[in-house]
Amino acid sequence: MTVKPDENLKLDAVIGTYVQIFGRQPHVKEIDQWSKAVEDSDLSLGKMALLLLGSGEQEEKMGFNINNADIPTQIKQLYLGVLGREADAEGEKFWGGHLKNKTTTLENIASAIVNSPEMETHYKPVSEWDFAID
Repeated sequence: MTVKPDENLKLDAVIGTYVQIFGRQPHVKEIDQWSKAVEDSDLSLGKMALLLLGSGEQEEKMGFNINNADIPTQIKQLYLGVLGREADAEGEKFWGGHLKNKTTTLENIASAIVNSPEMETHYKPVSEWDFAID
């Protein structure tokens, strides 16, 4: 399979999120699976991030599963897993308040983080993509 960056505008976000959460680039089959699901609009980038953060591979690596956490911990885990840093107090309070008041969902918060300008700084240039073929 040939991956062409101009064919999928969300490919950077899919790969960047995967690398941030797992600390490795996805295999070709994985990138094909996730990018197709996101591109076909069956799956938001936020939902993809939550699925990755709730996976056994991620739990083994980071020692947590976002699905088993309270609201403050979910926000902290999103920041740590996706952005690779602790949540700042303002972000934690802002997003936690919205979740507590049910004015947004965890998926919407994850989408906002994955689509943030800060996340874009974690994207690898195409020249550094190195996919493993299973």
